[in-house]
Amino acid sequence: MSHTLRSTYVLVFAVLSTLFLMAMLAFSEARAQSSVDCSAIRSQEDAAGFTKYGSALSFFGAVTLPFLTTTCHDSSTVTLNAGHGEDHQYIYKYGYQRVDGKWQKFAFTGDDPRGPWFRGSAQKTFDNNTAGKDSGAYLAYICEKVDGRWKCGCKDKACTKQYWQRQEHDRTRIHVPALPTIAQDDVSFDTNGRYPGTKEEVLAADPRDYGWEADTTEVFDIYYLSEPSGLSGDALVLYGAEFGLQNNYILWDGMVKQSNLPSENDGHEIKVVVPNLAPGAHEVSVRYDGDTTEHAAVFWVRDPAAAQPVIKGVEPEELRAGDTVTITGSGFSADSNYVTTTFGVVDDVRSSDGMTLELVFDPFEKETKFTDMQGNYTRTVFPVYFTVTNSGGSSESVQVNLVF
Repeated sequence: MSHTLRSTYVLVFAVLSTLFLMAMLAFSEARAQSSVDCSAIRSQEDAAGFTKYGSALSFFGAVTLPFLTTTCHDSSTVTLNAGHGEDHQYIYKYGYQRVDGKWQKFAFTGDDPRGPWFRGSAQKTFDNNTAGKDSGAYLAYICEKVDGRWKCGCKDKACTKQYWQRQEHDRTRIHVPALPTIAQDDVSFDTNGRYPGTKEEVLAADPRDYGWEADTTEVFDIYYLSEPSGLSGDALVLYGAEFGLQNNYILWDGMVKQSNLPSENDGHEIKVVVPNLAPGAHEVSVRYDGDTTEHAAVFWVRDPAAAQPVIKGVEPEELRAGDTVTITGSGFSADSNYVTTTFGVVDDVRSSDGMTLELVFDPFEKETKFTDMQGNYTRTVFPVYFTVTNSGGSSESVQVNLVF
């Protein structure tokens, strides 16, 4: 083979290699362009209707920014991103995805696991039919250390209570369409004849014009009550989903006590009056169109003669999973007390003297320890809040430290 021919082959190979690399770069760029922020909740106004959830926003930096976001990669894949990568942020390792009207548990992944938490950031990618829908909802629980104190599951900057924090993906609000990828803003495009016009025209239009229907499937259920306890005759709000706009029947301990009540807030709230019931714990549920809510909520009718429970102390002040917790105070019932903690409710706790409650605090599936990147044990502290409710009412919450 001549030197000239060899040079020609070398030149052709070089050109083909260059074209291949350019194609790969173009493909990579197209992939990058198709991964876009599709978070439905970007401000407090966006979350105004979610009264029982915490916020997807962090309130404790120089600027209020979302620290729970969603990224849509293509027509069937969504990533939930938690945290900004800051050392003072911890994400609980489990979250929930809304699937067929129910919350389904999932596990986050992250680069810096610390016991049941990930420090800095965590992610979960959903690649299934549910993620492929135009909208979907997710829950996470994020803590931030602010001025030496932990702020967890906050709804606002005051952060007086803890909630699961909610974010949603919404393909109708993305800044650039996920599929197909377009190179410039003023290019018209089409997906099965339902996605015409420029990007601005599409975002300005009603998504239903393009055949999109948001997945709004919700379970007919009571989520929580406006108050955990009260007197007969008190006003009470039932918060939930799929209540009838009219003709709701309210069941107390399985018996209909109120009939034909309307709901408000698009079937998410019902205002009732607590009926004449004996002091103690009572189950309240809703019946509509022959169906009854999936769960009953517990409401404590107060005894006017009973003292309100008061927590004076919780021991140990530095708590570890598996410890026996002693709550001291007054107004504790000999028969039944509900002890609500950050990690769940322990019911039917009895007090022999009205001043002491004992329970085992063990909410985790297995022993948990925090380690650094080298695997060395690291002492880590989180807040846990305790509240006692009985026929005397509800106590104020008291905080102790959970030590890992």
